[in-house]
Amino acid sequence: MEILRQSLSVTKNKPSKKEKKEQDLCPVCNYNLFHNDKVTKRIGIINKFEKVKGWLCPHCMSEFNLDNDIVELFGEDIIKGKA
Repeated sequence: MEILRQSLSVTKNKPSKKEKKEQDLCPVCNYNLFHNDKVTKRIGIINKFEKVKGWLCPHCMSEFNLDNDIVELFGEDIIKGKA
């Protein structure tokens, strides 16, 4: 009896939009902060002169400056000022 071998080519499908989601990971908890091309999930921190001084991760509540350096690690889940 002779063994029949098939020659099938395997092609990978293009990833769907859900799989191809862009990444903007928090440096502390690796939570994906990407929402879309114009909006992020990062929470902006504004000083008393209404200038942006940093951002906050909504998942781990860690605070960062504008250079992505950690200012406060795993901050408290409290309101610090008026928005």
